[in-house]
Formats: sequence, C-alpha cells, structure tokens
Amino acid sequence: MADQTTPSAREHIETALLGDDLDLDREVARLAALGSPTRFTIMHYLVTTGPTATTDLATQLDHSPTAFADDIQKLADAGLIGRYHDSDGTERLECSPLGESLADAIFATIRARRDIA
Repeated sequence: MADQTTPSAREHIETALLGDDLDLDREVARLAALGSPTRFTIMHYLVTTGPTATTDLATQLDHSPTAFADDIQKLADAGLIGRYHDSDGTERLECSPLGESLADAIFATIRARRDIA
C-alpha cells in the first residue's frame, strides 16, 4: 500500500495519463466494449468499410440484426460507434472519431505483431 506521500498506482495513472478531463473507469469501459469477438469484428468491419446499414452488417456476420443488438448497444454506449437512420429509415452504423482512432491503433498493433511472428 502506498504511503501518504507516494501516490497509488490508480492516482498515478489518473494524474499522469488522464489528467482532469478523463475518467479511468470510463476509459477502461471503452476498452472492455471491444472485449468480445463479435464487437471486435463489428469495429473492424466499420473501420474498413465505413458507415454500414445494420442489415448489411448482419449479412456479413451471418446473424440477424437482433442477434447482435446488445453488442451494437455496448459499442454505442462506450462512444465507439454512432447509430442513425438515413432518409429511407434504414439504420446505419459508423465509427465515432474516438472509435476509429482507438480501433486503428489496436489493429495496427495486431498487424505489427502478425508481421513479426
């Protein structure tokens, strides 16, 4: 346990990495949102193809849209994707700027690991 003059590990990360504007629990929740094969695949698909109709994504995942509705909601709640309806009422999904930035960094790291393996 840290004494009163030495910050705890959590205090250190909150000060050194997050500053006053970010919240550790929220940032960890964002990463956790990617923590399933389905959500990871959704993010990769959206990053590589751009905004997509939910029904088209369902076809690509070989699922019905209702089968991954919870996954979509978790990604949206984490601020990683956005949902909207186009002019004909079709629900579309897209990466948020934060989601795209985070996914790009993760996917680049994975590609680099693949290339040296």
